[in-house]
Amino acid sequence: MANRTRFLGLSFVGLLAASGLVGAVALVGCGSDPAPVDATDTGTTADASDTGKIDTGKVDTGTSEVDPTSCAEPLPTGFTCPTPSAGAPTTACTEAALQDFVTACITAKLDVPSTCATWKTANPTCLPCIESFSWDYIPGKLYPDDYKCYWRSMDAACAKSANCSYDCQDKVCGTCDDTTSERDDCVAAAIKSGGKCYDVAAKDATVCFEKYSAQIDTCTLDEIYKETPDVTLLRKEILEFYRGACRDNGVWTNKASATPLDGGTDSGSTDSGSTDSGSSDAAADAPADGG
Repeated sequence: MANRTRFLGLSFVGLLAASGLVGAVALVGCGSDPAPVDATDTGTTADASDTGKIDTGKVDTGTSEVDPTSCAEPLPTGFTCPTPSAGAPTTACTEAALQDFVTACITAKLDVPSTCATWKTANPTCLPCIESFSWDYIPGKLYPDDYKCYWRSMDAACAKSANCSYDCQDKVCGTCDDTTSERDDCVAAAIKSGGKCYDVAAKDATVCFEKYSAQIDTCTLDEIYKETPDVTLLRKEILEFYRGACRDNGVWTNKASATPLDGGTDSGSTDSGSTDSGSSDAAADAPADGG
């Protein structure tokens, strides 16, 4: 499962839950409430009612508690939904430039190798788009952030709700242990009905992820979230992401192809759209498209 907590502390389970798996995810870790206070509980293993967990003193109602973990924090007073930052797509990157980019600039350590400097110098028009879609929490502004694709794929209201849901999850569950199920349990509780993030944003985000699931599936990353990415798969994944973002102007449906959507005929210069007669007639040479 993809896991943004590797860098940010923001569980990717939020996306899975909001994309229609809320019920399945929310049930994990929520079915075993702490044992009620028992006056006869000696704390020894001889007591069948002693679960070994800290006794909260709450009466078991038979229903799942909203926050199944003690790590959950209250949502800060005055919390507001931030406006997400989407990437700015272009057609500035050629296929050759992107092929060279993943070889020169992408490593399994997600760092910036020395070979990348040469690529940056040779590709000044491509680099801004790469940086626009890069993950702010990874140094170097080279590694892509699929959320910036999501926000472009959704309408403005949905992008804000989805981003707000993630931000709320981070505020509520940011101190939870992501090396165990603790954080996932916390997030699942926070985004379900009655949870701390449900009315704030998660309810609307769920609808939005379902509405735009086909679009965001085309630019969702996976290998980059793994603890030990396979560099070959990572480079392939990142190449395909930037093909959609920076070669095909924000269209990811053609990402598996080495041929651009425009057929590879775009030279990067203004196309007049007509045969040059060699005369200085401005009307004949007027640009027919932007690029």
